[in-house]
Amino acid sequence: MHATAVDSHRRLVLVRRDDIEHLLLIGGPTDVVVERDIRLSALRRPALTGDGGGHQPAPPPRAPQPAPAPVRQAPSPPPASTAPTPVRPHQPAPAPRPAAQSPQSATITPLP
Repeated sequence: MHATAVDSHRRLVLVRRDDIEHLLLIGGPTDVVVERDIRLSALRRPALTGDGGGHQPAPPPRAPQPAPAPVRQAPSPPPASTAPTPVRPHQPAPAPRPAAQSPQSATITPLP
């Protein structure tokens, strides 16, 4: 934990836990989270405390590596036709027809 006085009432506090830092402003009427979830990188920067002693210079940055060429794959054959087979539209059954009558001689009697 590191703390720095901002003024006579407030302090800026850096809290570290599990390689994650949180910057807090405490004191005064309220406490404020200034920055949270600050991740620590592999290379640490020297503290800006002004002591200027005993720190080894950081190694020079490495030249960026060119990205590997993408591997080309043979084009895959087009998928089999997925179009649905045509289906005949449903037709209603034909209406029943009256049975054909055999020709009979009809006898008609007049009404009295």
